[in-house]
Amino acid sequence: IQSHVPTCAAIQNMKFPCSTIESYEENGNTIIAALHEIGLSFPVQPTDLANPQPKDMLLFVLFLYHNLQHYVPKTTIIFSSMLGQNVTKQIELTNPSKIPIIYFVQLQGSQDFVVRDTQLKIEPRQM
Repeated sequence: IQSHVPTCAAIQNMKFPCSTIESYEENGNTIIAALHEIGLSFPVQPTDLANPQPKDMLLFVLFLYHNLQHYVPKTTIIFSSMLGQNVTKQIELTNPSKIPIIYFVQLQGSQDFVVRDTQLKIEPRQM
């Protein structure tokens, strides 16, 4: 999770090394909190992660493999300006597929900045 979403605050609470079942369960809680922070959910309990079953962990790893790849940033948009100046950037998103794509918008950082909409839907084959 940390390699794909380095801004995830919950994952920073992982305990190393784990020597007791309680520390494994604490890390399980941390992993579940990290998944919720980035908007993912998987039907797993901290005890499932502390005492893993191979088939359950295979499904969990596959879930992470299929979902975390969408969290890798493709680029960084830098807003640099002098204090008091307005800066506007335009981002062009296209959808060459046959089905609509819905993006979920999340702004991280200072609470002085807000986004107007938290969802953006791009209809099929709109460029």
